[in-house]
Amino acid sequence: MSPQQQTVEPKRGVRTVGLFPGQGSQYPGMGWRLFSESAAARGMMACAEEALGLRFSRTMFDGTEEELQRTENASAAIFVDSLMAFRAFRDAGGGLDAVSGHSLGQYAALCAAGVFGFEEGVRLVRRRGELLARATARAPGLTCAVLGLEVEGVQRAVERASSLGVVVMANYNSPRQMVVSGEKAPVEEALRIALELGARKVVPLRVCGAFHSPLMASVVEELREALSAVEFRDPSVPVIDSVSGRVETSGEALRESMAAQPTTPVRWMSCAEHMREMEMRFGVELGPGRVLAGLMRYNLPELRVVGVESAEEARRAACLQQGVLDG
Repeated sequence: MSPQQQTVEPKRGVRTVGLFPGQGSQYPGMGWRLFSESAAARGMMACAEEALGLRFSRTMFDGTEEELQRTENASAAIFVDSLMAFRAFRDAGGGLDAVSGHSLGQYAALCAAGVFGFEEGVRLVRRRGELLARATARAPGLTCAVLGLEVEGVQRAVERASSLGVVVMANYNSPRQMVVSGEKAPVEEALRIALELGARKVVPLRVCGAFHSPLMASVVEELREALSAVEFRDPSVPVIDSVSGRVETSGEALRESMAAQPTTPVRWMSCAEHMREMEMRFGVELGPGRVLAGLMRYNLPELRVVGVESAEEARRAACLQQGVLDG
């Protein structure tokens, strides 16, 4: 089956959601296990590199953390890694009843749900990365996580710091983890106030710009043009949309979400609430790292999340989903 034909097939039994990580989850060597173990993964990498005319596998496997952190590199790397993991899970007999992606991860979620093809997706994420990198060069900024302070406290800190310039809530990740984004001085002031209000700590994120803030507005129309050139089909399973915070089943609604994404906060807490309402009990984090598994421990502790970054992990996840294993 070609990469373009990969779509989710729901499985009977435990209700399962596919979780697709976003930028910041990348690390040097990501994807190597899947690539080295699977002819299908190698075919997907070759397809992606041909589509882009770039050997970005070198950056994934052998590049430095600094190289991989560049938005245009991280975007394609995370997308391809996530879809290789999805392919391994599906080939092992796994299936999904819904998908959800954190920021950039929503592109991989949409591809897995058949909204657009693999080659179209890798071109879109590369273009998105180039546009966001350009916006960052024009309007440098800062993105930081605030840990251990409730939503209202972080919002107060942002409001008080906003007199200095652009600072906004960028990610509603969990009840005890928010992300703020914007210009350097007001973000730093918001962080200072958050610590005064009782935040446990603040952590700069491994991203290169003030994502999900008004500083990205300069490229929204160009991103919209790129999205309009691609057919957005209705997804094969519901998409729990981290942009709107709703469950979406319309390709056109999802296109609008992706156009709004650069300047709109990530509503991951809302996604978790929908997973609860949909009675999801098993989650598969498809792609690099375990960021989303960590967030779900606070948002939805009854959701058991396993990660897939190798063929062995894919087989184990599929067996757990089917009840073959219980540990």
